[in-house]
Amino acid sequence: MQVLLLHGIGGTAAGFVPHVDWFYSNGIEAHAMDQAGYGRAPLVEPYTFDALALQISNRVAAQTEETIIVGHSMGGMLAQLVAKSKPDNLAGMVLANSSPAFGNNNGDFQKRFISDRTAMLDAGQSMRDVANFLVPKMVGPHCTEAIRQHCVDMMSSVSEGTYRKALTALVQFDARPFLSEMTLPTLCLAAEYDVTAPPVVLEKLAEKLPNARYECLPTLGHLAPLEDTEKFCTAVLQFIKSIGASR
Repeated sequence: MQVLLLHGIGGTAAGFVPHVDWFYSNGIEAHAMDQAGYGRAPLVEPYTFDALALQISNRVAAQTEETIIVGHSMGGMLAQLVAKSKPDNLAGMVLANSSPAFGNNNGDFQKRFISDRTAMLDAGQSMRDVANFLVPKMVGPHCTEAIRQHCVDMMSSVSEGTYRKALTALVQFDARPFLSEMTLPTLCLAAEYDVTAPPVVLEKLAEKLPNARYECLPTLGHLAPLEDTEKFCTAVLQFIKSIGASR
C-alpha cells in the first residue's frame, strides 16, 4: 500500500518532501504530486477540477499497488472527485482541512470571493505579498516563525496565473450530491484552529460519508500538514493501519 499526497491551492508537491521521507522511514512508500500548473506540471485547458481529478485518477490506476490518497485543502476536494470515479487501486483517502463543497454557490458570492483573493494581484502586488498576508491567518497560534516563512516561500512559488485559475475552479466544486456513493474508508482530518475548513465541517462530512471517521489535530491551523509533519503523518499512518487491520 502506498500514499499519494495532494497539495492545496497555495502549495506544491515540494512541500511534502518531509512527509514522503517520514512515511518511507515508517515503511510506507509515498509520493507527492503537483497539480497542473504547479511546480513543473504543465497547465491543462480548460482548467477544471474534473480535469485535475482525471490526471490523479489516471496516476492511481497506473499503479500496481493500492493507493491511499491524502489530500490537503484543495487536494482533499480533488480526492473526493477521484473517489467518485472509483479507480480500482484506490484503497482509501484522507480529507485533511478540506470540505465537500465551496462554501456558497451563489454567483455573486463566488465573484466576491475571487475578487477578495485577487485584489492584491490586481493592484500590482506579487504572490509573495499575497502569501505574507494570508499565511499568518492560516496557521495555528503555536506555529514557529521558520515554518510560517516556509509556507510563505512555498505559496510565493505558485504562479499568479495558476493561482487565479485554481480559485476560479475552486468556487465551482460541490461533491455533496454524491457523498453517499463514496464508500471508501475515509479519515476526515481537521485542525483545532482551522478557520478556513473548521472542525465542524470535517465532523459533519464524516457523518455523511458511509465509511468515514473524524479526527481533530490539536493546536494546528489550516496548514496543519506543514505546521507539524510528525503529528499529521502519525494520524495518517494510524488510519492506514486501521484499513489493514479491518481486512
